[in-house]
Amino acid sequence: LSSQDASKITKNILKIGQECLKEIGASAADVTAIMQKKVPTTKEGKCLIFCVHQKIGFQQSSGKTNLPGIEGWINEMKSLDKGLGDKMQQIADNCISSVDDSGDGCEVASVSFGCYVAKAKEVNSYTYIYT
Repeated sequence: LSSQDASKITKNILKIGQECLKEIGASAADVTAIMQKKVPTTKEGKCLIFCVHQKIGFQQSSGKTNLPGIEGWINEMKSLDKGLGDKMQQIADNCISSVDDSGDGCEVASVSFGCYVAKAKEVNSYTYIYT
């Protein structure tokens, strides 16, 4: 992924994160945890992730996984960097199949985030979703 593309993606996610921060009222500690790739422990921190997931199309307002949104993101990444997109596909497939999305949207988002971080470490890739 070019540094220009990475910067553009990061700026977009940070903008969405700022919008969600205002909406949710999460604390600086929640944001710090997320930026350090740690699952937040507060309701506000979990809901901050849920808000971002909704705005980027990963989750529906019900909390359910939005497969077309995730696939769209992955396909966009593949068009920019096939290797990175393939890693994202592997991570997404693994987490989609292992995360129960039938509960509260904020809880689902935090579990998904935890899965994503763990699987990204396994494939040695942190792929520009949260930072």
